Amino acid sequence: MLSPAIDFLFDRGLISFSDDGDLLVSEGLPADDTVRLGVASIENVGSFNELQATYLKYHRDHIFRSSQGD
Repeated sequence: MLSPAIDFLFDRGLISFSDDGDLLVSEGLPADDTVRLGVASIENVGSFNELQATYLKYHRDHIFRSSQGD
C-alpha cells in the first residue's frame, strides 16, 4: 500500500517501479521534492507478482514521465 503522497506521484507518472521493485523517479520531480515527500528514502519495495508486473509495464510505457519532456 502506498502513502497518499507516493500514490499521488505514481498516478501522475512522476514515479514508477521496475519489475524487481526498484523505484524509478522522473526527471520532472525536483530533487528537493523527493526528500520532502519521502521518495528519496525508498530504494526497493520488493518484487511484484505477474499481474502487478504487467500493470507496471503499462505504467512505465504509458504513464511514467521518465524525462521532463514526456
